[in-house]
Amino acid sequence: MARLHPSTIRTLSEMGLGPAQQHCASHDGLGRPERRQVRRNRLEEADVIGIVRRWADSFPSEAAAARAAGIKRQTLHQQRNADKPLSEKVLKAAGLRRVVSVHYEFIEGAE
Repeated sequence: MARLHPSTIRTLSEMGLGPAQQHCASHDGLGRPERRQVRRNRLEEADVIGIVRRWADSFPSEAAAARAAGIKRQTLHQQRNADKPLSEKVLKAAGLRRVVSVHYEFIEGAE
């Protein structure tokens, strides 16, 4: 069992939480620190892979998901396991599209 810092335990005790509740308050139940949700307007690669996995898992089989995307089952399997990059067909079938963004930065001394 992970030990909490004494100041954290005191604070949680003051809230009326017992030892078991104190552990759950700072961990996700599997011994890992709880992840905080962060608002952002971009998707990380892990987010995209998760969305594609959930899309493929919504079908009765991987072959059915591949047929829906218009690709071979082996190709979908390789993409889901990150052996190959995600294709546009798979992204579109999962409701995603790849967007290239342009970032601007200031140049000092530009005239």
